[in-house]
Amino acid sequence: MQRAKRGFLVALALVSCPCHAALLVALLAGTGLGAVVAAHTGLLVGALTLVFLGAVAGLLLTGREAPRRERTPEAAQVVATRAGYCAVPGAPGPARTGTEA
Repeated sequence: MQRAKRGFLVALALVSCPCHAALLVALLAGTGLGAVVAAHTGLLVGALTLVFLGAVAGLLLTGREAPRRERTPEAAQVVATRAGYCAVPGAPGPARTGTEA
């Protein structure tokens, strides 16, 4: 899902980049929509700039989302024993040596 979201935002950023407004006007030349776009080029560039900045901001924020994992007491104990100390006295784990009960 995250990959599809990032792909959509990249495509949106590429299409809505304000530097491509001239290409958009050229592609729509000779059409009714092209006449409207040519008449309101400033409005088009402003709108494309806002969409472009929104897509780039979305890409930056999407990259910061880290997968959330639940920390169970067992996982916390393994981390603690690998760090060189045992969080729970007498708890089984890699740091305990001897015979098992």
